[in-house]
Amino acid sequence: MKKILTAAYLAAALLLLGACARQNNHISLDELNCVEVGLEEETSFCWAYTYVEYGNYYENEVYLLKGGRRQEVAGMGDGSEINTMLVSPSKMYAALEENGGEGHPYLAIITLAELRQGRKPRYMAGYDPYPGSLWEMRWQGDKLLFNTDKELSVDNVASGEIRTYSITYSLDAATGELAQVGEPVLLE
Repeated sequence: MKKILTAAYLAAALLLLGACARQNNHISLDELNCVEVGLEEETSFCWAYTYVEYGNYYENEVYLLKGGRRQEVAGMGDGSEINTMLVSPSKMYAALEENGGEGHPYLAIITLAELRQGRKPRYMAGYDPYPGSLWEMRWQGDKLLFNTDKELSVDNVASGEIRTYSITYSLDAATGELAQVGEPVLLE
């Protein structure tokens, strides 16, 4: 009887150790975010901002889901937090609004052809509206329209500008060309 209890105890201990070894030490801070990026096959680009308990740091997990299987994306997940991803109607480009640090946003346009293959995407353009913000991002063909309260071509802090305007820009994903759309609107 003693041998049976000892064997049962050892088996339970081994099962417990196995479960602990398989446990992921990541604690998700946000729900998983996925955006469909496939052309014909079902492929989603997913990200989650996580806290790594054993290392006491944050990281951005970035990967593809292809047919329910996870595939890592080379060169992404550098620690910057992705807030929003919008795929262009052609599914050739995506706009990423990332946390550029200290709560201000950063806008990046990437290509999706490399991403679908699990390779690092090409960054076509990036803009930092600091100290302003971004809102109302939307695609019109392969041009991204967005609003900001900082004119990107003029440093408002250095010019002493004290009024705040909403400015709409068009960013061509293929060329990186930035153009103002319409007149600035005074925010009250």
